[in-house]
Amino acid sequence: MFKIDTRHVVIAGFSLALVLMAGLTVIGLKQMAEINVQFEAITQQHVVKSTLIAKMRTTARERVLLLLAMALTADPFERDEQFMRFNQGASDFLEMRGQLTRMKLSRDEQTILDRQRAMTMISVPIQERAAEMIMDGKANEAKEILIRE
Repeated sequence: MFKIDTRHVVIAGFSLALVLMAGLTVIGLKQMAEINVQFEAITQQHVVKSTLIAKMRTTARERVLLLLAMALTADPFERDEQFMRFNQGASDFLEMRGQLTRMKLSRDEQTILDRQRAMTMISVPIQERAAEMIMDGKANEAKEILIRE
């Protein structure tokens, strides 16, 4: 008759349990590392989006302030410098917006970006017309347009 040594069975069972636990630990650590990489990528993308949005907001505000400064500045050289910064702000804004649109956006983010574009399409022509008027020496008329529009 076949005799089973219980000591060997216990050792084999215990060894198998250790191997399974080690395997599960390795698989778990690998999964956690992959999740960590994905989380870091998502976080980094969120930081980039937030930074771009903050810079876009600042640039838009600076353009409005430059426009008002142009309207109040008597020195033509200083006004020209402000006008150049005003135009550079538009380029900077468009570049940042382009970077944002090339990123993967959620439906809500895309909706907000579309609304921002619609508002920009209204305000930018008014700002540019006012800037041209200021540069043509019609600062008072430009101020009226800015206040009215």
